[in-house]
Parts: sequence; structure tokens; C-alpha cells
Amino acid sequence: MDVPRKNKDSLVSMQWLDDLRTAGSKEHEEKVPPGWRTNLEWAAEWKMSESQTRRILTAAVRTGSASEKVFRIRRGVGTYPTRHWKKK
Repeated sequence: MDVPRKNKDSLVSMQWLDDLRTAGSKEHEEKVPPGWRTNLEWAAEWKMSESQTRRILTAAVRTGSASEKVFRIRRGVGTYPTRHWKKK
């Protein structure tokens, strides 16, 4: 069997593939500023269900009493965009 020869273009392509694969790694995790919490964190603090907490937070954003922002955080085996809320 013939082994494919690696040329300059294929090496660049392989490097790009490696870069894309690591895009979701811990290196790309964002630092969440103090005061910002996920729905799960608010739910645990308030001792409420996730769905009830989400409804309250969404209403608070609509009325202007809370801010919502997305940060990339580690969840399980990767980093994912996750909504966070904080009091204004």
C-alpha cells in the first residue's frame, strides 16, 4: 500500500484541524466576573427548581432589574456557552 505523502498544504490543514479540535478546550474557558451566576447556581441558592428560577430571571431581565450575559464555562468534558445572570 502506498502511504500518502505529506506536503506543506496537508501539514497546514492538519495544524488547523488540531486548532479546531482544541477550540472547546479549557484554554478557551472564560473567567466569569464576580456576581454573575448560572441558572443552576441561582436555583441552588434560592432552593427552587431550574425552570422556576429561569422564569424569574427572564422576567427580571425584561423589567430591567437583572442583566444576562453568555460566558464560555467548563461543563462536563468541554466548554460551552452558558447564560449567566446578575442583579443590576
